[in-house]
Amino acid sequence: MRNKCNLWILTSLFFLCLGYTAQAQKSLTHKSSNQLWQSAMEMFQNKNYGGARHEFADFVKMEEDAYSDRSTKADFYMAWCSIELFRPEAEEEMKAFIRKHPESNLKQAAFFQLGRQQYRSKKYKDALEWLKQVDIYALDSDQRTEYQFKMGYSYFVEKKYEEARKFFFEIIEVSGEYNAPANYYYAHIAYLNENYQTALNGFEKLIKNKTFQPIVPYYITQIYYLQEKYTKVIEYAPQFLEDASVTRSDEIAKMIGLSHYQLKEYQKAIPFLDKGTKSFSREDRFAYGYCLYKQKKFGEAVEQFEKVGGENDELLMVANYCLADCSLQLGDKQGAKVAFASTARMDFDKNMQQDALFNFAKLTYELSYSPFNETIKAFDEYLQKYPDSDRNDEAYDYLVKVYMTTKNYGDALLSMDKIAKKTPEIKKAYQRVSWLRGLELMKQLNYSKAIDSFNAALEYKIYNSQIAAECIYWKAEANYRMGDFTKATALYNEFLSSPGSGASEYYERAYYNIAYAYFEQDKYNEASDWFRKFVNQYNEKSNYVSDACNRIGDCFFLNRDYKNAAEYYRKSVNTSKWDNDYALYQQALSVGLLGDSAEKSRLLQQIRTSHPDSEYLDDALYELANAKVKLDDQTTAVSIYKELVSKFPNGSYAPKSLLQLGQLNYNAKEYQKAIAAYKEVVIKYPQSEEKKSAFMGLKNVYVDMNNVNDYFAFAESVNEGGGIRTSEKDSLSYISAERLYMSGETEKGTNALGDYLMNFPNGMFQLNAQFYKADAALNQQKFDEALAGFEQVLSRPNNLFTERALLASSQLNYRNKNYTQAKKQFSRLAQMAEIPENVKLAKVGYMRAVYSLKEYQNTIQAVGDVLELPKLQEELIREAKYKRGKSYFNLANTTAAVTDFKEVAKETKTAEGAEAKYLMAKIYLEKGQYDMAEKEINEFIEMNSPHHYWLAESFLLLSDVFLKKNDPFQARYTLQSIVDNYAVKNDGIMERAQAKLDVLLAGEKKAQEKIVNKEVKVQFEGADSTESNKLFEKSSEKSDSLQMDEERIMLEKMLNRLDIK
Repeated sequence: MRNKCNLWILTSLFFLCLGYTAQAQKSLTHKSSNQLWQSAMEMFQNKNYGGARHEFADFVKMEEDAYSDRSTKADFYMAWCSIELFRPEAEEEMKAFIRKHPESNLKQAAFFQLGRQQYRSKKYKDALEWLKQVDIYALDSDQRTEYQFKMGYSYFVEKKYEEARKFFFEIIEVSGEYNAPANYYYAHIAYLNENYQTALNGFEKLIKNKTFQPIVPYYITQIYYLQEKYTKVIEYAPQFLEDASVTRSDEIAKMIGLSHYQLKEYQKAIPFLDKGTKSFSREDRFAYGYCLYKQKKFGEAVEQFEKVGGENDELLMVANYCLADCSLQLGDKQGAKVAFASTARMDFDKNMQQDALFNFAKLTYELSYSPFNETIKAFDEYLQKYPDSDRNDEAYDYLVKVYMTTKNYGDALLSMDKIAKKTPEIKKAYQRVSWLRGLELMKQLNYSKAIDSFNAALEYKIYNSQIAAECIYWKAEANYRMGDFTKATALYNEFLSSPGSGASEYYERAYYNIAYAYFEQDKYNEASDWFRKFVNQYNEKSNYVSDACNRIGDCFFLNRDYKNAAEYYRKSVNTSKWDNDYALYQQALSVGLLGDSAEKSRLLQQIRTSHPDSEYLDDALYELANAKVKLDDQTTAVSIYKELVSKFPNGSYAPKSLLQLGQLNYNAKEYQKAIAAYKEVVIKYPQSEEKKSAFMGLKNVYVDMNNVNDYFAFAESVNEGGGIRTSEKDSLSYISAERLYMSGETEKGTNALGDYLMNFPNGMFQLNAQFYKADAALNQQKFDEALAGFEQVLSRPNNLFTERALLASSQLNYRNKNYTQAKKQFSRLAQMAEIPENVKLAKVGYMRAVYSLKEYQNTIQAVGDVLELPKLQEELIREAKYKRGKSYFNLANTTAAVTDFKEVAKETKTAEGAEAKYLMAKIYLEKGQYDMAEKEINEFIEMNSPHHYWLAESFLLLSDVFLKKNDPFQARYTLQSIVDNYAVKNDGIMERAQAKLDVLLAGEKKAQEKIVNKEVKVQFEGADSTESNKLFEKSSEKSDSLQMDEERIMLEKMLNRLDIK
């Protein structure tokens, strides 16, 4: 609509100008120069600037002397008219006039008009440049007043307040249209310069001015307040609160309230302050909060104190201290702890800081909240800072309680180590904490440091004999796990003879562990004795008893006492809660060696039918077939041997079974079947030990068939023609080297094996020599050489050494971070390994390799295979579920990830458990489940994990949770607690926490600055008149649509007349 109106005005003006121009041209020849001059001047005085400009132009054309007095004036008035008409070329026309008539007495007027033109265009800096060139005495009185005001206002806009003040001062007593605005700006500058009495005098002059009356009550009220005339504020200001025309009534109400606050009239202050909350500064919030606090409105006070925020200063310190007391009054110990912590970090009031530190330490103890060991650190700091405090005895009492209950064992020990003279209570606590720290280190598999911790606890063994005994037990356990069985045995015995051992839950287990220590040292008689002691002590069915019976059976079996061995294997079967296939198998072997093939056959058949997935199934089948041979059941034996070859073609029993099939067929004179079985051994298992026996069997068959030529032909076809009679030198050289190696002379043996490989590149024992040489390199930690040797062994078909070479090379490749090769080898090992422990190592290794390759789908499958393994250690179960959870997490299947993380996170003393707990919180946060995220993190804190990195990561998450829940106060405290308490400085946590805290504080500061600036910043912009302002809006690209505050809107009508907008 506005654009249409503008178009109509412009069109009308255009045709009006055309008509006038035509008429002027028509009458030009009929007017004299005097008439033109007279007409132009009349039009100019009547503000008909368009017509005047044309008349002046015609006059100049008729005037012969371009520099005559009237020609000069005509040039000036034409430029002036262009300025009034907002012609784009107006400025250049006036400048052209100055250049053409540099000596004219109108030059000052030209400067003045250029200044007015720039001023009207809001180019205040340019306006000043032109106005400065004006000789004020060349202007009439009205122009002087206008000049003074526009100079003052231009300086004001340019923030040169002192220069502006001088110009406004010159006209504040001059009556007229500029008087009121000049007084306003003069008073305002005095206000900005804190010359409050001068400002007050100026504002009071305007109190009855219709335009300024809505504005000045606010400034007068504020000046009274800044002059600390609080009673005057209370008397003067309330009358304006109900006046709808008065601006900033909420801020006036605030100043009334603050005046009551200053006079300690807290109850009277509250209703006024309640109206002014939108414009609160930090100081205002504190005042309001304090008034509420003094009236015991603690909940409302908390809300205000929490919003004080900003930089650390005395105001924030006192606010936090009051906030802490409010929280205590409300029973919110957590909130009080946070506020006391913030107070204790500041030192503006030493007594307040001391009290806050003590109360913070006390509350962390009462709340059992000390994720970064804040309780001990706080009491330590208190005792160090205030050694003469009358609360030191109380602080020490709390410390003892903390030591006895803390789960931050490492930090607690560091704290106690600082105490030079330890009281009996401290020593008792030291013993307990050192013992628990040792157990924590055991869980982390850090056995050597665990022993150090147990030794530290034993320094104070007189205080608790049971703890002392258990420290000895765990020292024994640590040595056992490190492979020092001799020391472990001695320590277990020491434990059993210790005064407090009888009451320990580990008493019976010590017998079991001593037995295993002897067993690992191949001391089978001693092991058998201790296992039997354990069985007698632990007289009930359990997996431990079943296992002990198995080991007793093994001891008798190894000592060739098969009768007793069979009896204890039988006991194991009867007491086992696990699969009893091992005990059945060993029992079968024992009775077989006692000559009872029928019982052996029965027991092995039981494994075959009851344990079809047993890891001993191939062993059992082979022994069952052998038993059937002894029972003269050849048909069944042949069937079982064939089943073995079919089910386990890569196993060691396949060539053995084929050899047996060959022998059985030979005995039955089934020569072709015998030949087929023997040849299958030679062709499919060329590296097996059975190959040589197969050749001997073939030789016998062919001789009996009187067909030795076919025998020689077959031998030639498999490149064994010259190897039928092995070189004696070859054999002797290898046997000599092998004996050196096996005797423990590793270096000599390795050299001899190397010589053999060099001298007999096609020797019969190349495979053996390569394996033993690689094994020797591995024992000497020559890992690259060992790996190369094992890889050579693996390049041959499956053989006697394949399983061991695969195990070694896969582990070496994994160690070298060659995960792809390790993955392939672990997979191959898992498929062909016969030793159960190697199957386990292969599946675990494969899981680790694919996880390291970030093959998360394969990891999930591999973890499933690992978890199906029997008798898994707790550590492996945790590792597997952790890796599966991380895989699900990385595949964005967070639901499945949480399922695994929940299991792993039950034990946050492990690194996997700590990270799992953090990741659960992260998942909940990212899903927008903020309460769940907060719950997980708080649980993590209560679990007192020693893994402070993941705890700190969780704190960073918690700050995000609080921000999402619109609680910046708690977010700030959470980040500050990391900055104050996190010990590691170079893992990125501190930098991230500080960066987040800086952003938070900067945001608070910026918000506060907006409030402060709103209170003191007043700015008005100028134009020239109501009519010309409208033209200005049409011609200027920058419309006056900028944000305008309430004062500007109310002043607009008057200021337009005064060339101000």
